[in-house]
Amino acid sequence: MIHTPGVYYALTYWLACNLLIWFSPKRLNSKQRIVVQGIFLTVLVSIMTLSDDKSNVMFVPLMLLYIGMIYGDIYINCLYDARTAVHFAVRAFIVGEFAASFEWHIYYYAINNWKIPHSRLTDLLFVTVIHALLFITFAQLEKKNREINAKLRINYSQMVSTLTIGVIVFIMSNFSFIFENSPFSSPFISEIFFIRTLVDLGGVAILFGYHVQLGELMVNLEK
Repeated sequence: MIHTPGVYYALTYWLACNLLIWFSPKRLNSKQRIVVQGIFLTVLVSIMTLSDDKSNVMFVPLMLLYIGMIYGDIYINCLYDARTAVHFAVRAFIVGEFAASFEWHIYYYAINNWKIPHSRLTDLLFVTVIHALLFITFAQLEKKNREINAKLRINYSQMVSTLTIGVIVFIMSNFSFIFENSPFSSPFISEIFFIRTLVDLGGVAILFGYHVQLGELMVNLEK
């Protein structure tokens, strides 16, 4: 149970993209978005299921592919230029990372400490309840950014800052998975899950704060 199933990441990436698209200016109408999101989910689930538990050699190329797909989804659906779409794609990616790691962390803890049976039904129950609670919370936070999202335009240096935050968060949260035998890796599954979840949560908070800060800067420049 050390590896979170790829389909869970596919689901949370998709939910995170939908969350940010919902509170952003739209490029497509409702019917077009339904078609695009349906195709995006199908392709993402298919690729991440087939590539599950692949060797570390393929890890980075696959992650770049997933991030590229998230970027494409944001860019196609939202009225953002390329740099702004990168900013939102990184936010969606880290939210998805956190949601998947948090759910699997809680599920693993429940199986091992509460003696809950490991079954598809139990798994589905945890996925449904935890993701519902998480994304309702994210939606309550993100709806406050609707006005910022409508006007925000990211410049090159701001885009690089967002990318830097995202890369650092991802590397630190997955360090024990990428470098299993390094002095900074943990051999204990529970510790690995805790570090990953905590770092991803920090990444979500940092990117959210940076996004709000960019919105405030934009307002000040307009005065």
